[in-house]
Amino acid sequence: MKEKVGIRRWSAITIGLLGVAIILKPWSADFQVAAFLALLGVIGLSARDLATRRIPKKTPSLVLALLGFGATIPAGLILISFDNVLLIPTQQEILLIILGITIGVSSYYCIVTGMRLGEVSAVVPFRYSRLVFGVAIGVWFFDENLEFSTLLGSAIVVISGLYALWRETRLRS
Repeated sequence: MKEKVGIRRWSAITIGLLGVAIILKPWSADFQVAAFLALLGVIGLSARDLATRRIPKKTPSLVLALLGFGATIPAGLILISFDNVLLIPTQQEILLIILGITIGVSSYYCIVTGMRLGEVSAVVPFRYSRLVFGVAIGVWFFDENLEFSTLLGSAIVVISGLYALWRETRLRS
């Protein structure tokens, strides 16, 4: 992307990854492979974000958002073939799926537009807000219990992201 990344930004990234490790606890007996798969997914999403910046600006962001989100349909169909059970959703579940798709495409459109128009280093720290919202939704809607390591790791990730954003803002002014 030809952006200059200095020692402070690399330090913030490294500290943020340390926070992720504290959340995932790969050294613990409680470590779940699903957490590692989620981490691989985040790496894939980061690669997608960088690829999005290479697409010519004349291609509308909405087209990219719809194509990107639409690509999940064949991927989902392939993944269904690995499961022996095909569940038919209820009417309420269909409405929730439609709501999720609408929110997902709208959110993805905002992410694509931000990545295409802004500098990567200025946009990426906002990704950390997903962690805060994810934890809040998990607690409020799914009655999840937070461990100290989750709170500590989350705080480290968010603070490192805010530092990177603050640093970027200072460098621009």
